[in-house]
Amino acid sequence: MREVSKRFNAQLNSKDLRQLPATFVLEATRDTDRLHLHGIYIDGSIPRKSVAEAMRRAVGYVGGRRGARQFKSKLVYEGNGWKGYLSKDLAFTARLLALMSENQLWWTSRAMTQLVRADYESRRLGQHPANLSTAPVNAVS
Repeated sequence: MREVSKRFNAQLNSKDLRQLPATFVLEATRDTDRLHLHGIYIDGSIPRKSVAEAMRRAVGYVGGRRGARQFKSKLVYEGNGWKGYLSKDLAFTARLLALMSENQLWWTSRAMTQLVRADYESRRLGQHPANLSTAPVNAVS
């Protein structure tokens, strides 16, 4: 994920999307051990096509018909369900890759960290949330 994070950051910066709140997790498919990513991002007013292009280039661009399936995005309506989906195979993937911690499978953008911190602080102080509930959240698989 360290290499993926470098590539994500480079691609997001090249498309002037450095403020995209996003988090991704590396997962292995149980029957084939194929590695892939799942995640979420909050798009605000960023065109989905720009996000898709940056994400596809970050992990290795696939052209043609197969490339159309490389990045799928949809709105998240049930946050807890998606959180469960993101973390369903963490233990399996960590064992497969001989990792010391499941935390090594995650990448979270600085913008996402800042947004979550602002929301936490506003709730802690009894103020209005930091506008997380009105922003469209997209799931990536």
